[in-house]
Amino acid sequence: GLAPAQQQRRWRTSREGKRYLLESLLSQVWKVLLAYVSLCRRVSPAAHDAALSLALRLPLLPAATDYPSDDLSELQRRALTDFAELLGIAFQRKPNSRRFYATPHAASLLAAFDSA
Repeated sequence: GLAPAQQQRRWRTSREGKRYLLESLLSQVWKVLLAYVSLCRRVSPAAHDAALSLALRLPLLPAATDYPSDDLSELQRRALTDFAELLGIAFQRKPNSRRFYATPHAASLLAAFDSA
């Protein structure tokens, strides 16, 4: 690395982290999605409701069809950008794009209910 040896920090994966990495991708996405929505609850009830409603809407949208982001609230647009960048359940050409797409990855979130 570029830092002197005494300043380098060694990252280690915890036991829980190793367990997480061995889970299915679907399970990983659900865990991150639930943590994101929970974090939004701490920010504000409105942010929580916006993130939750978008998280429940995306899996129901046909993949590869573009949708206007103008129909979303400002808080939902923020969540959309996070969902695109962090989870891959949405796609935007640019973070401030006026169109978005649900991904096949979003549709797979519903599969968890089918197999339960």
